[in-house]
Amino acid sequence: MKHLIFHCEQDHNRYVVNRKSSNFVTEDGDLQFYLWGNGAKTPMLEGDPIKNIEENKQMTIRTWIPSTLVEVMLTGYFEYINDEDLDAQEYHSLMNTWSTNIFDDTMAFQQKYGLWRKDQFGILPEEEMKVKIGHLYEELAEIDKAHKEGNIYEISDGLTDLIYVASGLLNLMNMPAQALWNDVQARNMQKIRATKDNVGKRGSTFDVIKPEGWLPPRTKDIIDSTLR
Repeated sequence: MKHLIFHCEQDHNRYVVNRKSSNFVTEDGDLQFYLWGNGAKTPMLEGDPIKNIEENKQMTIRTWIPSTLVEVMLTGYFEYINDEDLDAQEYHSLMNTWSTNIFDDTMAFQQKYGLWRKDQFGILPEEEMKVKIGHLYEELAEIDKAHKEGNIYEISDGLTDLIYVASGLLNLMNMPAQALWNDVQARNMQKIRATKDNVGKRGSTFDVIKPEGWLPPRTKDIIDSTLR
């Protein structure tokens, strides 16, 4: 995959164009971009690669550091570059800021390959559900195997795949995934840490438990409201 890179003349670093927020404009104001960064040395742009950017053309851009709103001027040029030409730090920066919503990502994946159906609501046909549930078990088995082998890379890969498959299944069933997530998050934040005197059903203090009066997620209400 190709990415748009900005080569900065001031610090001789190169920065990956990407999807995030805030402003980023050319000095003459005729091109509009978006910028993200943890300081002037880590800018990331938003949107697809800009079609009217000329490669290797020197230009000056005006932007600011989001955390301080300090305005900075950067000079340099843009260039398209392949994944394999990015060093490890640049590639990490790219992947770490690529997405903002896992449900949007899995939806884009499903639409690209013709898996998502807008007229499907609820539990998938039996064969399709078997495939998806089997996939979840497959990822769990890989995580367990990687744990036994002490392989942090395969554990991380398996956990990420598990999230991807699970969130994708919510999309395929056309569930209000983000609303369900937000509700579960709110309810989970009301739980309390387990203690030696109250370890909960898992028998460990490395856990959280439901306090007295805790209310469960309103999953049924949220799903039913989408049917009206």
